[in-house]
Amino acid sequence: MFATHDVFNPLRYCVEKYGWDKEHSFYLSVTLPFVFWCDAIVMLPDWQDSVGAILEHETARSLCKKILYT
Repeated sequence: MFATHDVFNPLRYCVEKYGWDKEHSFYLSVTLPFVFWCDAIVMLPDWQDSVGAILEHETARSLCKKILYT
């Protein structure tokens, strides 16, 4: 039997719920807490160029979450 996972895309979540008209800090305040309850995060290519992705990465690392790189 294979394990199943729920995928959470913070960008999609914020755009669908709040649209594009908010400040970056607002989106981070919404999505960053999701790192606390997830089992793992996936870092997309060039994630080092994104302030939000860096914060997600550092948060996951500090919480000893599994981090996957594509």
